[in-house]
Amino acid sequence: MAEDTIGPPILNPAQSTLKESLSLKMVSSADRGHVTQAQYVAGLFLPGAMASLQFFSDLAIILLGWLSVSLEVFLRRDFGERYLSPIRLFLAVALMTVLGSGAAFLNLLFSSQQNPDAYRWNGRLFTVFFAVFILLSIFHRFRISRRNRKGIQWHSMSFGVSWLQSILPFSDWTLYTLVEPILCLVIGFILTYIDPTAAVWMMVTAFALLLKNQMVYVEQRDKILDLIDSRIEAGYFQESLHGKVKQQTAGFSVVPVPAAQIRLIEEAAPDLAATVHATLNEPVAAIVPAAVMTPDFAATLQSTLGETPATISGMGEKKEMA
Repeated sequence: MAEDTIGPPILNPAQSTLKESLSLKMVSSADRGHVTQAQYVAGLFLPGAMASLQFFSDLAIILLGWLSVSLEVFLRRDFGERYLSPIRLFLAVALMTVLGSGAAFLNLLFSSQQNPDAYRWNGRLFTVFFAVFILLSIFHRFRISRRNRKGIQWHSMSFGVSWLQSILPFSDWTLYTLVEPILCLVIGFILTYIDPTAAVWMMVTAFALLLKNQMVYVEQRDKILDLIDSRIEAGYFQESLHGKVKQQTAGFSVVPVPAAQIRLIEEAAPDLAATVHATLNEPVAAIVPAAVMTPDFAATLQSTLGETPATISGMGEKKEMA
C-alpha cells in the first residue's frame, strides 16, 4: 500500500527526518508563524535541507571531538563516563598516530640540508606526548570506574573540570571555549622552534578544540535562551497586550489588538469542569464535592485538592502512562 504523502518529503511525517523542534529553536517567536512556509519552500528546492544541515553540524562536533580529546585529557579531570568513552579514546589514538606520522614525514621531506642539527627534537617530544596521553587516558578511565563503584553521581556527558579553574579567575565556559584553546595554540606556536611534529599536532587539535567548543556552547546557549524567552512571553503577555512598552515587558511585544478583542480574550474563560472530566475520564462530581461547585471553580478546586487545574491535568497524563 502506498504511503500518503502530504506536500514535499520534508513535510511528510512518515518520511521526513527533520526535527521540527530544532527548526523552531532557530527562529524567534515572532517568526514562528512562517516556519511552515519556509519548510515548504525548502522542501520544494532542497528536500531535507534543514535535516542535512543539522546532520553535518552534529557530525562536525563528533569528528572534532576525536581530535580535541587528545588535548582534553591533559587539560581537565573528572570526565563523564560517556564523554570519555573507550571508543572515543581509541579513535583519538588512531588520529594521533596518523597526524604524527604525516607531520614527521613532511618535516623530514622539507627540512633544510644546510642545518642538520635543526629540529633535533623533531618527533621525540610528540612521542612523549603520545605516551603520556595513553597513560592519562587510562588514569581518567580508572577514576571513572572507581567513581561508579562508590556510587557517586556524576553527569555522564560532563566535559570535565579544568585544571586552570583554581589558577585563573574565569568561569567554566570561558575556560572551555576560549582560554584552553588559545593557550594550546600559543604552546603549539612555541613548539615550532623545538619539535615541528608536536607543534603540528598541538595547533591542529587546539583549533579543533576551539571550533568544537564554540559549536557546543552556541547549541547549549540556544536551549537556555528558548527557556528564558518562553518565560518572558508567558509572564509579560498580558502587560504587552494592554500596550505597555518594551522597557516594562523585558523587550517582549505583541501586535496591537483592538480593545474589543482584548475583552474577548479575557472573558473567554475555559470550561474547567469539562477539561477535568475529559482529562481524568471521570465525572467532576466524583473528584470535587458538589458543595464546593462555586462559580470560581479554579480557586475552589485548588483549595479542595491542594492542586491547581494544571497539576490535575498532569495527574491525568500520569494516569494514562500507568
